[in-house]
Amino acid sequence: MSAAAASGAARAYGAQDEELLKRTVAGSLVIGLAASLTITTAGFFGLRPLLELLDTPAEILEDAYRYIIIIDLGVIVMFAYNLCAGLLRAIGNSVMPLPYRWLTSLMARYNGSAILIDCGEGTQIAMKEKGWSPKPIDIMCFTHYHADHIAGLPGMLLTMGNAEKTTPLLMIGPKGLARVVNALRVIAPELPFEIQYQEITEQEQTFQFDGFRIEAFRVNHNVICYGYNIVVERKGKFQLDKALALGLDRKYWNRLQKGETIELPEGTYTPDMVMGEERKGIKVTYCTDSRPTDGIVKNAKDADLFICEGMYGEDDKLEKAKGYKHMTFREAATLAKQADVGEMWLTHYSPSLIRPDEYMDMVRDIFPKAYPGKDGKTMENHCFWKKRTGKNSFL
Repeated sequence: MSAAAASGAARAYGAQDEELLKRTVAGSLVIGLAASLTITTAGFFGLRPLLELLDTPAEILEDAYRYIIIIDLGVIVMFAYNLCAGLLRAIGNSVMPLPYRWLTSLMARYNGSAILIDCGEGTQIAMKEKGWSPKPIDIMCFTHYHADHIAGLPGMLLTMGNAEKTTPLLMIGPKGLARVVNALRVIAPELPFEIQYQEITEQEQTFQFDGFRIEAFRVNHNVICYGYNIVVERKGKFQLDKALALGLDRKYWNRLQKGETIELPEGTYTPDMVMGEERKGIKVTYCTDSRPTDGIVKNAKDADLFICEGMYGEDDKLEKAKGYKHMTFREAATLAKQADVGEMWLTHYSPSLIRPDEYMDMVRDIFPKAYPGKDGKTMENHCFWKKRTGKNSFL
C-alpha cells in the first residue's frame, strides 16, 4: 500500500498537481487507517477463538495471545511509518526502485567480459528483463556508497554464484570499498569466486586491462563520488615499410602487432617500431550524482556516449539540485556541449520526474543528440581490427 501511495504521490508531485497530491495522500490515509483498524479489531476479538481452533496448548495459550495482540496493536504504527517513509521518498531523493523505473546502473560487454557500474536494488531484475546474465561480470565499479548505488550487491553476488561463476571478480570504488562490501556480504558470506578490491586513491586514476581501460575521476557530490570512462583501445596500423626497413623476419611481425617485445642477438624490437599511432577507439563516460564540474567536461571530452545524471527537468529546481549536489537537464546538456560528445543519455531522475520527454526540446536546443534514458536502453558498437572483431554493448 505504501509503495502504491508513493508512486501516486510521485506522479502528482512531478506534475506539480497540488490537488491530486492532496487527494492521493488523503486517500492513502483513509484507506490505510481503515484497513489497519479492521485488522486490529479483528485480531482483538478473533485472536483467542483462532488460537483455540488451532488447538494451541492451554499452558501457552495466554502467552501466545498476549504476544500476538502486542503485534496486532502495532499495525497502525507500522502503517503510519511505511506510508510516511514512502511519501517522503516520493518527493525527495529516493533509494527505492519505482514500479515503472529501476535504479541507475550501467553494464558494458566487451569480447565476452562484462563491466557493471553501480548495483542498486533491482539491478539484477533489470538485467534479467534484458536477457543479460551476470555470470560474465569480471569488474564492478561503484561511483559511491549511497544505497541506491550499491544495496543490490548481495543479491547480485548470490545470483552470480548460483550461475556457477568461478573466475575472480574485481571491484573498484572509493576509499572504504572492502569495508562496505564485507558489511553487505553478511548475507552472502560464501561465494565460489574470489573478490579482489582496488580502491581509488587519487583525484583521477586509470586501471588498465586487456584491450581497454577504466578511468575514474572525482566529481562533486555530498560524499566521495567518482565518474568513470570505459575506453576500448584501438591500436595503430601495422607499418609494412617500417618492418621491411628493420629487416626483421616475418615470423616476428604478428608478435609485435600483439604488443610483444622481441629480444634477438642483434637487438631488441618493440611494437612502436612497426606500429603507427593509436587510432580512436570507443569511449563511454558515466557520471551520476554530481554538480557540474570542469573535471567532468575534461574527462568526457570527445566521448562517443556520455551517460549523465539529470535529476530534475525543471529549471526552477536548480536550488534544490545545488542543495542535494545533483544536476538539472539544462546543466547536463551544457556539459555535453562543452565536452563535444557524440551522444548523451540522461539518467538518475528524481522520483517526482515522471515524464522526462517533456523537457527534451529544451535539452536539444543546447545539445541536439540528447536522449532520455530508459530501462534497458542499449547501444551496440562494432570495432574492427585486423583478424579480430569486437562487439561491445552498453546498457
